[in-house]
Amino acid sequence: MTNFEKCQEFVLKWEGGLSDDPEDKGGLTKYGVSMAYLQNLAKSRPSVLRDILGTATVTRQTVKSLTKDQAWRLFKYSFWDPFQLDDQPLAVALCAYDMNVNHGSFNAMKIMQRAANLLPCVMPKLSVDGKFGPKTRAAMRLLNCPDGIGAVANKRQSFYDAIVRNNPSQKAFIKGWTNRCNAMKRQALAWVG
Repeated sequence: MTNFEKCQEFVLKWEGGLSDDPEDKGGLTKYGVSMAYLQNLAKSRPSVLRDILGTATVTRQTVKSLTKDQAWRLFKYSFWDPFQLDDQPLAVALCAYDMNVNHGSFNAMKIMQRAANLLPCVMPKLSVDGKFGPKTRAAMRLLNCPDGIGAVANKRQSFYDAIVRNNPSQKAFIKGWTNRCNAMKRQALAWVG
C-alpha cells in the first residue's frame, strides 16, 4: 500500500458517504468531494474533470454519481501531488493531506507553517503565508516528531475554534472536527513511532 493509499484510507473514514447538510458551505458532498470543489475545478481545470469524470459539467447528479476511485484521483491531483507528499514522512503527509482535504490547501499550509514555527529547530521562522515553497517543504519534514505532530494538532484545533468563534452556526460541527483532529494526531504519532 502506498503512502497516499494509507492516508486516503484515513481521510475516507471522515469523508465517506453522501451528505447534503444545509449548514455545510461545500454543498452536496460525496466521499469528501463537494459540489463547490467540483465547480471550482470545472472553472480552473476543466480538462482534469473531463479526464477523471468524463465531463466538465457539474450538477448535483455529477456529485451523486461520483465513484470512490474518481474521488481518490481528484484528491490525489489536488491535495497530494502538488505538495509532493510522497517526499514527506508518512506522519507529516497524513497531517498535510487530511488538512488539505478538510480546510483547503491555503489554510492547511498556514497551519503547517504555524506549527513548524513552534519548533526551536526551525530557523529562521517561516512566513505564515499559506504558500508551499522550499522553506515550508523543508520545515514540514522537521514536524516528524511527537512535538511536531502535537503542534500541528494544536494549531488545527485552534483553526476549528476560530471558525466557530467567527461563525457560531458552525458550532454543530465542532465535535466531529475535534474528533477528526484527535484521530489524525493519534494516527500520525503511531506512524512517527
